[in-house]
Amino acid sequence: MARSVTTLVAAFFAVQAYGEVVTHTGFVVDLFCWDMPNHRAIDGSILDTNPEDHTVHCMRDIQDCRENGFAVLQKLDDGTYDIAYRLDEAGNQAVLDYMDATPDANGQGHRNGETVVKVTGTLASGPDGLVIAGASVCNSDGENCQGSDPGDLPAPAPAPLPAPKPTSAVAMDCTSDDPAFDFGLDLSSRLRLYWSIDGPDLRARLVKTGGGYWAEAAKAGAADVE
Repeated sequence: MARSVTTLVAAFFAVQAYGEVVTHTGFVVDLFCWDMPNHRAIDGSILDTNPEDHTVHCMRDIQDCRENGFAVLQKLDDGTYDIAYRLDEAGNQAVLDYMDATPDANGQGHRNGETVVKVTGTLASGPDGLVIAGASVCNSDGENCQGSDPGDLPAPAPAPLPAPKPTSAVAMDCTSDDPAFDFGLDLSSRLRLYWSIDGPDLRARLVKTGGGYWAEAAKAGAADVE
């Protein structure tokens, strides 16, 4: 194989692992408006191109928006925005507490940039993508914080040991016994790595002996290494 197993393992571990503490700063949006056609919110703002136009009034005072949860966005290479992380029940309440604790700046529901928030919590997986669980929510300066105290979050998971460097080229049986992946390899007596490559994209799963996922990840472009 042109791509070494060592490279694949390194790419896998470069992806965030579930259970680690993460911090993300970005525009907060309510999912009711985000899921509207063309991401056009109730207040008329286009959330995937101009999330700064979305009013706090829309997210805070309209019942459908309050009750359907929140997410924080990330800016993509093409200048548009997409969801980086959704929030769990605790994080959704922290967003509402944050908005309720900050008075309107101009009488129209805007907060002079206060819809950019800094979210800290534990990385988890949800049915629609990555979730920050038990989040604290602050403004971009780290003030007006609501929700969990970041100091109360569990310590990040210890970094896995680096994969050993191969000393010589050896033939390896990478046959997968999991139909969801093309390849499989025993890394040790307790860990087995499964992976599939689709063009430049890598999808992988690390499984402990006796069952249970230790970590799972997918990363665009991670396999694009010779």
